[in-house]
Amino acid sequence: MAEGLIISEQYTIVNAPAGSGKTTALSKSINDLMLTANNSILCITYTNRAAEQLKEKIINESVQIGTIHSFIGSFMRAFFKLRPIVNYFYEFFDENITKILDSKSEGEIAKLNKYKERYGLKEDYILTKQTLIENTVCLEYGETQFTSFLYGSLSHDDLLIFSKAVLEKFPKLNKTISQRFSHIFIDEYQDTNSEILELFYNACLNSDTKLVLLGDEMQQIYKDRVEDFQEVINRHFVRDNSLNNNWRSQGNIVKLLNNLYCDPSYKQHPQISAEEKPRLLIVDDFSEMEISSEVLQLVLYNSDLFKALKAYNLFNAYNEKYKVFDKYNTKEILLNLTVDSPDDLITLLVFIVEISDLFDNKQFAQLIQKVTSFKFANKEIWNIKSHSDKTKVAFYINEISQQVKKDITIEELLNFLRDNEIVDTYYIDMVIGHIEEESNFKNKIYEVKLNEFINCYREMKNPKFSTQHAVKGEGYDHVALKVSDGNSSPNVKMYLYLELLSKGLFNYEDFSNMNKEIRTSNKSFNKSIGKKISQFKASDYKQYEDECTDFIDNIKRNIIVNKRFYEEFFAGEFSKFEDKPNVTNFKNCIKAANRIDGMLLAYKLLYVGCSRAKKNLDVYVKSSSIIHFRREFISSMEEHNFEVVCSVG
Repeated sequence: MAEGLIISEQYTIVNAPAGSGKTTALSKSINDLMLTANNSILCITYTNRAAEQLKEKIINESVQIGTIHSFIGSFMRAFFKLRPIVNYFYEFFDENITKILDSKSEGEIAKLNKYKERYGLKEDYILTKQTLIENTVCLEYGETQFTSFLYGSLSHDDLLIFSKAVLEKFPKLNKTISQRFSHIFIDEYQDTNSEILELFYNACLNSDTKLVLLGDEMQQIYKDRVEDFQEVINRHFVRDNSLNNNWRSQGNIVKLLNNLYCDPSYKQHPQISAEEKPRLLIVDDFSEMEISSEVLQLVLYNSDLFKALKAYNLFNAYNEKYKVFDKYNTKEILLNLTVDSPDDLITLLVFIVEISDLFDNKQFAQLIQKVTSFKFANKEIWNIKSHSDKTKVAFYINEISQQVKKDITIEELLNFLRDNEIVDTYYIDMVIGHIEEESNFKNKIYEVKLNEFINCYREMKNPKFSTQHAVKGEGYDHVALKVSDGNSSPNVKMYLYLELLSKGLFNYEDFSNMNKEIRTSNKSFNKSIGKKISQFKASDYKQYEDECTDFIDNIKRNIIVNKRFYEEFFAGEFSKFEDKPNVTNFKNCIKAANRIDGMLLAYKLLYVGCSRAKKNLDVYVKSSSIIHFRREFISSMEEHNFEVVCSVG
């Protein structure tokens, strides 16, 4: 299997393509480093599942392994008790707090009245920020989706944002990290927010602590994650390409992956003998395909996935909740069903289903461990001192188990849990309160049957379907991938990518640079006019006509660098704008430029989807979508190591 990593420089970035044995290499490196007495190691993983897999391979229990939230929450706990940092919380979030204190909405007024009641203040008392500061003994990580600005309880997102701000405000605290750890490893760096990478980089400055980033640029599909830190990587990190073996896929699949990969210097060496070539099947209609239940089916749209799981109403409700949410989306929430979910309702539902399963399977030791480790369990119920206490707890959990088996709605479950008392009623009330703050979400989620969540949860434990977005997916013996285009969400232009690939026009580095320049121009334009292009109206265009013209000219200059690409795929839209500049043609140029981003995302999704196959890979393509470049397409796919099967004429 993979050898350990050689960490000689202070800043190292390890390229780790899918199947390269990254977890084994990382665990070997950590085990070797811990043989030296003075070494102490922190390893940040992307998910709890990844943390558990790594812990199984690490011999030394003193190595600290966990997600970024678990580490920062633990690390900052002592500092959150310090008065200067408590005061800084109310300075940092001054705008949010002032908005709440000045609000006239019924919901905010109810929150303020509840606060007064909790602290014994009269109903007509005027709350000020100073009152909040004096009543806040310490800050805490609330492990929920929303920050409680009145009580100093930080959400998932604000924990990271505020902690970074604290370390910048009080730079001496940075030394605490570098003094504690000799090595810091960050897994899946490509999907880690730039702020977090910068936090650890700053902590290592002027110290001997080594920072190692592991991941694969090809698996970066989330926007605005590592991008703002990329310049630091390029300037200060040494690249390690030693993980160049593929331990997952058979030889012919690895050959395909090497042919698809953007950089030949990252070529992988297969460690499993070649078997059947991967197949590319040209079909009329995806619905006519018969795919075995033993095959993992990869689809583009999450809606297709959740329809297959009979969990579409759950998906639809969460689409309502996260449609304008910047930090998370439905896919990330419903494809990561753990008690560490950033969504408090999902956290609760996962906990209830897990303890119900453990109770039904008579796994009582694991059940007690699960409950006692759950922050929002009712501690009074679980203070077991006698046989009667055990009987009472068994009664409560049996009640939950029976409810889970019924055909009840999520609203009915929440009402039941308020009376059951296994979970702290404060937490149940908070979950309900957050739901009721968003009326559209409330109207949909309350009617969803609990069985939809259970169907979704069971599938995540033993997947038969997956989306191409699930880039953290593990290998599967037989994978079937359906090639589809997306619209705005996700913006995937798979057939544009395939056409460019077939015609020999695709160059990842060139298109990435082009896309980066366009996105920079986009951000600058949005900032200059004070609104997003998606909100643009005809009146806005007239007001900012000169700025719009300059913006389109700038985009055109970036694209026309590749003259053939511009003429074949963009000349029409840009010529129309030049002939008749108006808001419609302006937006059409922007929409056309967005195809570049969609084409790059398609490339990564195709590569990652193919990389999940261990033995057999079938890729399905619609005949109607390749009709105007069919000959070049078939020839190109065969050159890439596909066996092309034409089931249509």
